[in-house]
Amino acid sequence: MKFILASTSPRRIDILKKWGFDFVAEPSSYKEEKFFCDAKRTAMANAYNKAFSVYKKHTDRTVVGADTVVAIDSKILGKPEDNDKLREMLKLLSGRTHRVITAIAVIKKEKIAVDFAETEVQFRKLTNSEIEAYIATNEGIDKAGGYAIQGIASSFIERTDGPLDNVIGMPVALLRKLLKK
Repeated sequence: MKFILASTSPRRIDILKKWGFDFVAEPSSYKEEKFFCDAKRTAMANAYNKAFSVYKKHTDRTVVGADTVVAIDSKILGKPEDNDKLREMLKLLSGRTHRVITAIAVIKKEKIAVDFAETEVQFRKLTNSEIEAYIATNEGIDKAGGYAIQGIASSFIERTDGPLDNVIGMPVALLRKLLKK
């Protein structure tokens, strides 16, 4: 089934191409927000709003939106705006377990399906020099939680529990399930 991905995220596009999905990417005009203090609800609301912003222009098509959030304690970590915020996030994640939630929303002719996948990620204890070296790569600035598990930050990970493609930003099994609905 051909669909419109309401995103231009290179990571999402790569995963979908790798798995042979038939889609076109179109940027969403929706700006992500932190709703509630609940990471799952925030991700689901953002995924839906991203999809709906594109669906309004293509009501005859299937549109898919996705949103990934990183949560630790009661905090939702978005994309760091600068190196100071990135440093703060990495220090918070260092030596601890956090949750990564990716929500997917599918809209087709007024039918809506929204769900999420969740993965626990355990960071090893990071040194200040490792944090500074990572910041210098600029890899984490445009990523939820300030890191990319498939990139340099993979060396920070001690274990994961849940789908790895969820942490990258597109849980394929969940997408297939929602497209079938």
